Amino acid sequence: MSDETDLFPDLLPDLFPDELNLMDCKSLQPCANTTISPTLSVMLIPVTPPTKTLLVKHIFSILESIQSVMGRNHIPALQLVCRYKSTTFDSFTGKNSVDSANPKYKLIKRIGRSISTFDAIVSILKCIHSLLFTQSRCTKRDIYYRNIHQFRTQKQVDEIVEDLACSFGISRDQLMIVAASKGVVYGRLWIHTSKGDILDCCSNTTSGTLIPNADTIIGFTVGDGVTTVLVVEKDAVFFSMLQYGFWHTHPHIILITGRGFPDMATRRLVCMLSQSRMYRINPRTMSDFEVEFGRSTEIELGQVLTTTESDLMVLVLVDGDPSGFEIYCTYKFGSKSMAYNTLLACPSSIWVGIHPTSWMLTIDADSLIPLTPHDRCKVYRLLDRNHIRSCKEYQRQLSRMVFMNCKCEIQEFSGVWVCEGLE
Repeated sequence: MSDETDLFPDLLPDLFPDELNLMDCKSLQPCANTTISPTLSVMLIPVTPPTKTLLVKHIFSILESIQSVMGRNHIPALQLVCRYKSTTFDSFTGKNSVDSANPKYKLIKRIGRSISTFDAIVSILKCIHSLLFTQSRCTKRDIYYRNIHQFRTQKQVDEIVEDLACSFGISRDQLMIVAASKGVVYGRLWIHTSKGDILDCCSNTTSGTLIPNADTIIGFTVGDGVTTVLVVEKDAVFFSMLQYGFWHTHPHIILITGRGFPDMATRRLVCMLSQSRMYRINPRTMSDFEVEFGRSTEIELGQVLTTTESDLMVLVLVDGDPSGFEIYCTYKFGSKSMAYNTLLACPSSIWVGIHPTSWMLTIDADSLIPLTPHDRCKVYRLLDRNHIRSCKEYQRQLSRMVFMNCKCEIQEFSGVWVCEGLE
């Protein structure tokens, strides 16, 4: 790494600052009174194997190439994978994924209106390199606010980070960029983190436990008799169920909420729990440790860390509206925007409500809300998705929603109603 460090003063003088300072891309402006030659593009290729050392070298090579292109008065361009156009539904795995055999690309040139976008990408590349080199982490929000004048919006930062992860063929966590956790879990579950902490997810009976970032989880222990994971869309319903005494009446269920559209940490934990029988300790971070929950058990390297003998069943309860159904699809199939990370999808999850076909039997008509034009457009877009077209039951439920021109939200019901429905 010493040879690499020596090169950087010529390329980017402050590449390894004590603080995270993003590149001032004005320094890459071509010299005045010169003729600009045709575009020379730099392609972001997958990093194989996806190690930090190779990723650091690859990003360095990209930044060096941009410097060289600008030094010769050419117009630099970056070729990235176009995530949305490259997304396909894999009927075999039941997940959205990126077609790695035939990906679609987009070219970002440093010319005209694209200059600000190109500079933003370079700034984030430099930020990622610094994070990897210093073995530190930050959130996408941190990146935005550290150089708020560099980026148009927070959404631009989010999109660029996901584009880079997809183009490199790795997860966002491997870029050392995390999202602030918002999901909450409650139940007989103990999560072991890379810091040596054990999170007791049944200790707080009023508010649950904040779900840690997925890359910090090295294993978990599931209590004896636990068979099911119930994911509810709204945190209001989650807290209402805890207030009702959910832990007394349903000790076999782990309760999770993503508080609306789920973040990556929540989706990853749901996927891991659905594969609990196969989940193993990460050999990179621990060899053995002792867990004490009434009895002492020595966990050997690579040994299964859960006390259950089979995978957990995942049930998903969302609003009976287009947005709620889209959230369920995100848990089950994965999102189109992050289709490159198939570890976030849980194909075995089951939609338990609220089903439009059961409204007239279980729900008061006064609780139904008319669909808005936006809702109807969302339904039509959902019906056009590959995984919806291949499932007649989903088509029937969505068509019923449009026919009745109504939707229903789960906060219309108390935690008592939900708990009784689980009996």
